[in-house]
Amino acid sequence: MIQSALLFQVPYKDIREKLNATDHQIRWAKMHRLTPQKRGRSSLLRTSQRAELKTWLLESLLHRRVPFSAVPLHLPQLNAGRKAIRTTFKILGYARRTSKKKGFSEDLRVMAERLAFA
Repeated sequence: MIQSALLFQVPYKDIREKLNATDHQIRWAKMHRLTPQKRGRSSLLRTSQRAELKTWLLESLLHRRVPFSAVPLHLPQLNAGRKAIRTTFKILGYARRTSKKKGFSEDLRVMAERLAFA
C-alpha cells in the first residue's frame, strides 16, 4: 500500500497518517521491491558448451570414467569450474553411478597388448 501511495506521489505525511507507518517503513518500501527476487547464479556453461561437453563425453568410453574435477584438464577451452561441469552433467541427464571394478579396457594399445599376450 505504501508503494502504491508513493507511485501516486502521496506526501509522506499523508502516508504516515492513513497507513500508520513510520518514515523508516516508507523509505524501505521506496527502496525495495514488493516481491523478493531469486538469488543465485545460473549455470556457467552455455548450450553450445554443453553440446561440446556431451560430444567429448560420447567420443570414448574412457571419457566416462574421468572425474568431474579432471574434466577441465581435458577440455580447457570450456573455462569452467568443477561445480559448473557437475551441474551441466546433471542437466544432460548423467548421474553418478558405481562402475564395475573389473573389466577390459577399451584403449586400443591395451587391447593390442592383451591380444599379443593371448
